[in-house]
Amino acid sequence: MCVEAMKNKFIILLLSFLMFPFALMANDSVVNIGFENGLEGWKCYQATVRLRRINDNSINDAALWGNPETAIDQTIEEPFRRFMVFENPSDNQIQYDGCGVVSLKTNMGNKFLKLGNSNYWSQCEKVSHTFAYDPSRKFIKYAYAMVMQDPDDHEDSQRPSFIASVSISRNGNFIALDSCVSKRYYGDYDKFRDFSKCTAYLNLVDNWTYSDVLSKNWSYNMIDLEAVGAQPGDSVTLSFATFDCTIDGHFGYAYVDAEFVNSKFEIEGGSSNAVCVGDNVTFSCPGAGTYVGETYVWKVNGSIVDTTRTMKYSFPHEGKFYVSLTIQYNSQDSSRCEQEQTMIDSVYVVNCICPDNGKITMNGVVVDSSMSVCVGRMLRIGFQPGIQLTNPQYVWKFNDSILNVGNASMGEISDFSPSRDGILSVHVTSDECPRGVYEAVEIHVVNCICPDDGKITIDGMSIEESFSVCKDQLLRIGFQTGIPLVNPQYVWTFGNDSLNVGNESQDKISNFSTSTQGTLALRVTSDGCEEGVNFAINLNVENCRLNKCNDCPSRFSPTPGEKYVVSGWVSATNQIGTKESFENVYIQLSFDLIGSADPFVVNCYPDGNIIDGWQRISKSFVIPQNAENMRISLKNESGDNDVYFDDIRFHPFNASVKGYVYDPKTLRLAAELDDENYATFYEYDEEGALIRIKKETERGVMTIREARQSKPKISGGN
Repeated sequence: MCVEAMKNKFIILLLSFLMFPFALMANDSVVNIGFENGLEGWKCYQATVRLRRINDNSINDAALWGNPETAIDQTIEEPFRRFMVFENPSDNQIQYDGCGVVSLKTNMGNKFLKLGNSNYWSQCEKVSHTFAYDPSRKFIKYAYAMVMQDPDDHEDSQRPSFIASVSISRNGNFIALDSCVSKRYYGDYDKFRDFSKCTAYLNLVDNWTYSDVLSKNWSYNMIDLEAVGAQPGDSVTLSFATFDCTIDGHFGYAYVDAEFVNSKFEIEGGSSNAVCVGDNVTFSCPGAGTYVGETYVWKVNGSIVDTTRTMKYSFPHEGKFYVSLTIQYNSQDSSRCEQEQTMIDSVYVVNCICPDNGKITMNGVVVDSSMSVCVGRMLRIGFQPGIQLTNPQYVWKFNDSILNVGNASMGEISDFSPSRDGILSVHVTSDECPRGVYEAVEIHVVNCICPDDGKITIDGMSIEESFSVCKDQLLRIGFQTGIPLVNPQYVWTFGNDSLNVGNESQDKISNFSTSTQGTLALRVTSDGCEEGVNFAINLNVENCRLNKCNDCPSRFSPTPGEKYVVSGWVSATNQIGTKESFENVYIQLSFDLIGSADPFVVNCYPDGNIIDGWQRISKSFVIPQNAENMRISLKNESGDNDVYFDDIRFHPFNASVKGYVYDPKTLRLAAELDDENYATFYEYDEEGALIRIKKETERGVMTIREARQSKPKISGGN
């Protein structure tokens, strides 16, 4: 009588506890069913079962503890915390006093939830997440693991348990669902598989005693939202709950994770319901193997092909196939709400083209099998498929932790920074290759001093990511770093071609040219940086016409060994009024020398007074006798500020040079530049008469002549 009354009371409590939050509106701003954002979007509920001794001839009762918790106290000591999100734990497994061993891997995301605790008192906890139903994510796969005391003399309804359920609300009204939609799991060797049992020494209400503890490692199941009646626009609430024993307070808690998947079946060797012709594919079903005494029947297009827990099959040709699994349960188990379950899904079989020769890259450089990296360094990892892929999907992992959760289209990750050795892997699928390819490399993390600030240079200019060059133009490539290197070694490559084989001490190459675009890469190693640093830039090739000015001299060829003068004017607008001389702006002359990898460089800085916001640059120099090329560069190293250059002239030292500037509309002389590159300005009135002459000097612009003309008025008479 007492037990039966308690049992009914428990069932009422259970249903009310699960149904309580379903009237909440869907919150689709965050669909966080996998706890990757912690408890964001989840509502947490706590309840208690108030104990009364059975021999008091009374029954248990329970009450919800008010509204859902808005903030869960994470400062409580871990064993007594009732809602705890795990993130990439360092330990391999967790256990309770030598019992209750649970692996910390769900093969889903990087986080999962611990629900409940090992406190000896009748408690129950629940989390619920409400979201709008989307037909593109109709399958929910959830993982669960359980640890609970074993009250072997209790009935099933009284045992500690874990419950997974969904409810559907349409236009504010609940939709009646089949009772089998909710699944309740509890410790019973005769009904559930894969439980382990051991004896732990526990402190139960200030009384230390030995007690049996049951544990079930990660298991999986599936919820088909479409099959249970969800329609577009419905609100779906996913709930997980744990219950302690309802009589004596035996504890029970669970670990749980969830994710949206694209198929009822897990396909090893395929993805998204598509496989390749002729591949040996393994099908499995989350939920198969949950109960003792299950039998299985796998069918393809209605024909039985397997009767084991997983099906291995090779599809003979292209087309659409239907795969089904029927699970028959132990007919003696009266606790089952169903004795048979059939799942069916379609599979598309295609002829595959896969990137079997694809490679993982790091900072743009292909990694063959292993690579050493510096601790704390930020790396850019990617995948080089070798063929064109349509709708590629990537799963990046490092030591089984997913790096791109929720962003499967991410073929490149720019902020990879490992702190320990491990395996970096990527699984790549696409429309042409549903089975996908798997690539992995070993990563070794070391402490090092490396030229992380380094840059590849072209003709003395630092290049960030890409650079355009003329087809077959001779270029001088090099490497620039502010870190002193001991015994540096350089490996230059362009595409798949090595550029300096046998001369690894060569940090510059003066005769590089290319007719095709590609990646110029450099790997630098040194003493103290044996793992090396990779650098890469993309080169774009253009068809150039070096002389694009038909009216310009066809050849400008200064004479080696002769003395010349370069002059010009520069304005750094952000420094006007704050500096006596403009800083970090200059003209650079660079000469390639025959027989030398290092250029001869002349830097020409502004000097003298700043005149109306402009400062003059003037420098004389001698061209080296062995110079073969000269480059003139305008340098702005002042940051993001704009700098303007004007009136740049290059002429022999002993020459007399004058320049003239004409108004493009009136063709009147507007300015005249003298030997020192100072200007004389001419101003005119509307009729074209010269009215003012101004002169640039070291002291500023001065008016040296001004004239006005007036004409007498002519008045009319009678």
